[in-house]
Amino acid sequence: MIKLLEGSKFRLVAWGGLFTAIVVIMAVIGTAMSFIDILLYLAVTPIIIAVMQGGLIFGLQVSLASAILISSILGFFPAGAYFVIATAPVGLVLGEMFRRKSSIVTVIIILSITISVCMVGTTYIASRAMGRTFNEDLRLSAKSSAQLLEDVVNEYPETKKLLQKPLPEQEVIVEILVKTFYMTIPAMLLVVGLAYAFYLWFFNAWLLNRLKLTDKSFSFDMQELFLYPPWFGYILAASLLVLPVSNATNNEALSGTAMNVFLIFSFLFFIKGLFMLRGLLFIFIRSFPMRLLAGLLLMTLGAPFVALMGFIFCITQRDIQIRYRT
Repeated sequence: MIKLLEGSKFRLVAWGGLFTAIVVIMAVIGTAMSFIDILLYLAVTPIIIAVMQGGLIFGLQVSLASAILISSILGFFPAGAYFVIATAPVGLVLGEMFRRKSSIVTVIIILSITISVCMVGTTYIASRAMGRTFNEDLRLSAKSSAQLLEDVVNEYPETKKLLQKPLPEQEVIVEILVKTFYMTIPAMLLVVGLAYAFYLWFFNAWLLNRLKLTDKSFSFDMQELFLYPPWFGYILAASLLVLPVSNATNNEALSGTAMNVFLIFSFLFFIKGLFMLRGLLFIFIRSFPMRLLAGLLLMTLGAPFVALMGFIFCITQRDIQIRYRT
């Protein structure tokens, strides 16, 4: 493992300044140019390296210095506050997990929870900065979606046959969308948090390994992460059975619970299905171009097919035994 901060205090300050500069450049460009806002998501990487090299306090110092500079450069205080709430905690937590060499399961769980909490904070800041409440923003988005649905139905009359009944008034559609959103907030927060956590783990583990900033190569058995117990599948099946019953009885609490459970476990099985699909392609197809082509063809069947594959592997407990190296 390469030690960047060994030596004099000047070396520590120099590297701290470099990490801060990289974070600020990524955040400012990503904020100013929305078409490359991916830089905002990559801004956590210098913080992760800072924590791994200098500890949690050093990473916190880099984060605070970056937030101050971002606010100063953009001339907009909420921009720095957004960074402190949305980006810095994720980098600090993941950096500390890497430094402690935590298991991938622990990292994904803690990181997804951290990301979900950060999303709530950033949503609040964004709404306050625009001078509107979250509910007002949500209703505006729902109204746009309802208008788009009306436009599609009016432009393509054949879609009316699929609906089997007249389209409700726009206000009714807005109320349904808002109600559904509030009902499924827990699932959406957790699903987005899990997706972002998976991405951050794999990308940064790969990058740190290539930069030789780890004691040893990040190598892990994916079975540790995707060896779901069979009762995961039973829970998903139960939620599918409960949903029509709760809707028929107008039990909103039961319906909301079943919907959240269904969305969360469907996503978990979708991720498991992706890795099982990769494992099958590695076993039966040796050529990389052919593996890629076969994977794309199978993915065209859609997320339900991949999630069903994950569900079947979970119930039968016949996972693909493949080691992955970042």
